[in-house]
Amino acid sequence: MADSSSQFEESGSLAFLGRSAVLNVLFATEAVASFLLDVVIAAAFGLGVRSDALYAAYALPQKVGRGMFQSLTNSFMGLFAGEMDRQQAYREAITVIAVLAAPLSAILSLTATWWLPVTIPGASPETRLAAVPLAAVLAWLLAFLALAETFRAVYYHEGVQWLPTLTRVAGAALSIVVVLVSPPEQRLTLAAWGLTLGAALEAIVGLALMRPVLKVRYVPAWPSAARLRTTLAMVGVPLAGQGVHVVASLGEQALASLLPPGSITAANYARRIINTLERFVFRGFLITTIRRSAGRQRTDVRSDFRQIMLVAIPVAVIMVALPVPLTAVIFGRGQFGSGDVLTLALALQMFAPAVLGEAATRIPSGLAYAERRLRLLFTSAVLSSATLLISEAVLIWAGLGLRALGLSSALASAMSFAWLYATLLRPGRVRVADRRGGFQLAMAGAGAWLGTVALQALVRAAMGAHAPNLVLLAGGTLGCGVFLVATAYMLGLHEVRRLVGVLRGGVR
Repeated sequence: MADSSSQFEESGSLAFLGRSAVLNVLFATEAVASFLLDVVIAAAFGLGVRSDALYAAYALPQKVGRGMFQSLTNSFMGLFAGEMDRQQAYREAITVIAVLAAPLSAILSLTATWWLPVTIPGASPETRLAAVPLAAVLAWLLAFLALAETFRAVYYHEGVQWLPTLTRVAGAALSIVVVLVSPPEQRLTLAAWGLTLGAALEAIVGLALMRPVLKVRYVPAWPSAARLRTTLAMVGVPLAGQGVHVVASLGEQALASLLPPGSITAANYARRIINTLERFVFRGFLITTIRRSAGRQRTDVRSDFRQIMLVAIPVAVIMVALPVPLTAVIFGRGQFGSGDVLTLALALQMFAPAVLGEAATRIPSGLAYAERRLRLLFTSAVLSSATLLISEAVLIWAGLGLRALGLSSALASAMSFAWLYATLLRPGRVRVADRRGGFQLAMAGAGAWLGTVALQALVRAAMGAHAPNLVLLAGGTLGCGVFLVATAYMLGLHEVRRLVGVLRGGVR
């Protein structure tokens, strides 16, 4: 019997951060590639009718293919774990997804003139007219991305974590090249083709490398009726939960279409930042929580919660304190002018509280997955989505404009956390934070805010009112990080002291 104390030490205060780090690095690499694609599109089209048309057409297939079908990765990993003939299980899963996703893409492509206007009811006729032919092309994203996520599950199950990241980066790179080399008069249409070809490359490379990398040869194989029911049962509830989020995001786009031209694009970029953090930064913490809890390892939930919040706090602070420099550095080039920067900065600033909410839900969500309490997660998705849409409708009606989207996202994530805490953690007397820990995090956040503002002021004093945005962002970010760590260290926050001790040892 293993020594429980050593097991606990192995999963101690920094093990959670360390185990999540490798996955987070890979996911962050994918995030950088996705952001570069957005930056290139922003430089090509700015904020306006053409960018709104592209993102309106991109929304449904991308959100279903990348957002909804992302749950296929976790679901298929659970399904593959119990299979004796893993190669047959892989073949059947790929075949089922191909048979389901390809016809769905064809239907969406042929019916684009019907469903596209429904998703942007408030958009101008010019926007809707430009978006329909783009939607007919981008509908094929759904089939390619569904297959790519299935291949991702296969590679993860075989322990090959780097290859899914490689395929995603390769797909994004191809899309970027197509947009960059497109002539201006054809750039909008070719951008849609570039996005679709990038997804196709991701799926094709994933399939092509299965044999040389995994020694798995794919041939179509349809499962028996019993195995098909098992497969659909494994993926059904997670897909339904993600489907609720997809419907909510499309509802959010419909509400954004009621705002001035460019609002659909601005909302998309701001929402993409939150989704990127959830998918490529906080997802590593989620997967680590699932693995540790499913493996019956003793964990310190409070310590895990503090660590993930210490990652989220500086992100939120920078979004609140430095929205203009951040937006200008990322997007401020080409057709994305100063007015576009200010519009997106306003939207981005209001999304900052949602970062903390998304981070807070990672631990209880991971515990729910580990305990296979999928209905709790489905109900959480329904409650948060309803909160999001109702809040946005009310706040837009009240005249808050783009600010309504970020504030509503914060309310939605708060609702999700409250539900998971009340139904999952509280009955088991599990507390993610006590008064002392909450005070330490609050003071660390205050220190991060002070450092950001102080360093930004020093840069302005030294360089004048026209200090470069890159320098302002770098100075504010440096101040945020240094003051956060210093404040947390002085308050005796255990995780930060351990991390500083490890870094000192490494330097020596």
